[in-house]
Amino acid sequence: MPEGTFQRISGARLSGIYGNRKFLRFYPQGSCACHLVGFVNRDGLACCGVERFADFFLRGQDGWILSEKDGRRRELCQFRAREVPCEDGYDVHLTIDLAVQRMVEEELARIDEECHPKSALILVSETDTGKLLALACLPAYDPNFFYRAPMELLRNRAIGDCYEPGSVFKIVAISAGLEDGIIDPKSQFDCSSGQFVWQGKTYNLPRDHSAMGLLELTDVLRKSSNRGSAQIAIRLGPERFYSYVRAFGFGECSGYGFDGEAEGILRPPKQWDGLTITRMPMGHAIAVTPMQMHLAMGVIGSDGYLFAPRVVEKIVAPNGSPGANINSSLDRPSVRRQVLSRRTVLRMRAMLYNPSDSRAGSWTFACKTGTSQKIVNGRYVHDRHVASCCGFFPVERPKFLVTVVVDSPETDGRTGWGARYAKPSFRRLAEKLSYSCLP
Repeated sequence: MPEGTFQRISGARLSGIYGNRKFLRFYPQGSCACHLVGFVNRDGLACCGVERFADFFLRGQDGWILSEKDGRRRELCQFRAREVPCEDGYDVHLTIDLAVQRMVEEELARIDEECHPKSALILVSETDTGKLLALACLPAYDPNFFYRAPMELLRNRAIGDCYEPGSVFKIVAISAGLEDGIIDPKSQFDCSSGQFVWQGKTYNLPRDHSAMGLLELTDVLRKSSNRGSAQIAIRLGPERFYSYVRAFGFGECSGYGFDGEAEGILRPPKQWDGLTITRMPMGHAIAVTPMQMHLAMGVIGSDGYLFAPRVVEKIVAPNGSPGANINSSLDRPSVRRQVLSRRTVLRMRAMLYNPSDSRAGSWTFACKTGTSQKIVNGRYVHDRHVASCCGFFPVERPKFLVTVVVDSPETDGRTGWGARYAKPSFRRLAEKLSYSCLP
């Protein structure tokens, strides 16, 4: 009951009526950023999210006294040897921007209303620091009533769910080819044939979603040619292509730091079959987390650097002063490694920017969509897809990185294209963020 009610009842001094105080964690924002924040259960144990990650700082310290008692268990104060006062916990400030988080959750509500997916999620971060500005998953739950939610709703899908990314993964093969110098934006690829001969070996290429002939590299990316991207990976060779996939952060945890993060599925070349080198460049034969794909696109938005996602902005002591030892590691961008040169990055930005796309306010954006069939009972099915869109803006000086993933949108048996079910949300968020957050 509220404290005021408790005080009034206690003040009445009614015989036989008494009460005990019990303190519970309260989340005033409800389900907002629930998968990021996590919750503390009714036993006072931090279970997931930031609550668990930063529990050491948030919890504080109980006070204690070392003393002696008499036969009636009364303290003998003259024999008190030590007294340690209690200490309040530290304040943990997050990088999440509440206004951006609200925008993202409103967009997820719109996705749910329009196509009723099995699940969906959106990530927004800064391209040059790795700071997460928003992370939201659908369905959500209210951490104040976590016990009412099924266990599967408590999972942070952004780091725990794995899926085949589809065509958005083509940025890896194409940027790798540019970085190695085996291709350039004017290189041409014959995408009309289902076979490709390289160094005396014939490879069977995957089909494209429509008939394509001779394409330059820019059109391979913009028209999303499976055959064109496969030819690039074949030219690189399994070992070299695999090294770039690893460099982009796939097959390892992102550095998010919280429990429940998956590494994805990436097998070394010695375990590949004859089709892997042609299927992985198009985003099949590999499983990634949304966070991994988000950060991989961030390599192109951040001048070639792979960042670890950053959630905690600062940690402040109860007296209001920041802990120097704690915050020293939080003041710097968490760069994991450099993957691409600036020359390659600028080429990729130019190709990802499609002039036929509408502008986000007065700013241009660059993005790549992905559409992957889902596997049910060991087989690919044609009526269930994961639609995604990942990109950054403005193209001239990228500031924001946005990823939208929609799992199994209702399509009435048609293909759940990323351009149809994920890209519109990317555009709307780009427009809102451009108006509200960019000068």
